[in-house]
Amino acid sequence: FNLMNLYAEECVIVGNERDMEAYSVNLIYRVDIETDSLEIIGPLHDAPAGAMRVSACILSHNEKLYFLPMNARWLSYLSADRKNWQSVKVEDKGCMGRFFGGVIYNNQIHMIGSCYPAIVVIDLNTMQVETLCTEIYDSLKNLQEQHNDCYIRKDFAIVDSKLYAASCVSNHIIIYDLQKKSAEMKC
Repeated sequence: FNLMNLYAEECVIVGNERDMEAYSVNLIYRVDIETDSLEIIGPLHDAPAGAMRVSACILSHNEKLYFLPMNARWLSYLSADRKNWQSVKVEDKGCMGRFFGGVIYNNQIHMIGSCYPAIVVIDLNTMQVETLCTEIYDSLKNLQEQHNDCYIRKDFAIVDSKLYAASCVSNHIIIYDLQKKSAEMKC
């Protein structure tokens, strides 16, 4: 691999290692912070090697790495030994750039739709998938199409059990209650 292709889209620190995903190719790699050694883990298993921005967010939880689907079809996750991949299908809503970010709260991944018109919650015990808050995204759909931008970017804040995210297409803040799994918009 040409090292120029390894520009990181995202990074998560686990112990003395940084696990990263490349921006311009479908590749996950690890850098040992103490030795500065680089190890290629491999591609996310559900996208072609040449695919760009397959995932834009890595979350670490209970010795697993979760890769939120940006241009991938699935939420993919990798075991602690970085050898066993598994995945959970996320309903296709015909959009690219689906999830820039998410959080883990109460053993559930809450994926905040960037161009995906919903918040998707996956229970990490059962792997059950819920699609929530579509009405918030429905109210922004015309503005999203008009401005040709995503609904929400990756930058959000969490205070207590509430996630605050600014809309990219309006002057609204989306407040998502992680515990109740409900959302509202405020100007």
